[in-house]
Amino acid sequence: MTPVAGWWAGCSMSLAVAASWGVPGCDGMETRMSDSGATEAEISQVQSMASDWRWEHRLLVVAVGSNGEAFDRQRAIVTEASEGWLDRDLLLIMLADEEGWVIADPSSARSNWRALSAGEAAVFRRRYDLGEVEFEAVLVGKDGGVKARYRETVDPSTIFPFIDAMPMRMGEMRE
Repeated sequence: MTPVAGWWAGCSMSLAVAASWGVPGCDGMETRMSDSGATEAEISQVQSMASDWRWEHRLLVVAVGSNGEAFDRQRAIVTEASEGWLDRDLLLIMLADEEGWVIADPSSARSNWRALSAGEAAVFRRRYDLGEVEFEAVLVGKDGGVKARYRETVDPSTIFPFIDAMPMRMGEMRE
C-alpha cells in the first residue's frame, strides 16, 4: 500500500503561505472551518486538541462513510499492532458519518475512547480535507503536517517503516 500523496517536509513553507493556500494540516484552519457546520466551541476544541498533540503525537485520521466494515477492519489491524502503535506515539482518530472517536490505545475498550461530537468530527474532516468517501485516511506528523494519504485500509506494517524513516522518529529511536 503506497500513499496517494505525501507532504514533502511537513510545513516547510511559512504558515501564512500554507494557510493562504489552504494546505491541510498546516493551521490557518480558522478560515476554512467557518463553513463546517460546527459551533465556535467545537472549532476551538479541535484547535486545542491539535495544539496539545503537536510535537507529542502522530495521528492517523481515518474517515469512513456508511461502511461499518471498513471502520471495524481498520481498528482491528491497528489493535493487532498496538505495541508498535504506542511506541510511535500514534493516536487513531476514527470519523464515521457524523460521529468520531479519539483512540489513544487501540487495544482499549470502546468505553475508553474519547467521543467527538458531530461538529468536532466535521472539523476534523475539513481540517484534513477528508471528503464524504467510503474510506480515506491521512497520516499526520508530530509537526501537524499531513505526511501521506491513503484510500484503503492502512496496515501498520506499511506505515511503521515510513514513520521510522522520519527525522524526528529517528531521533526518538536513538534516545
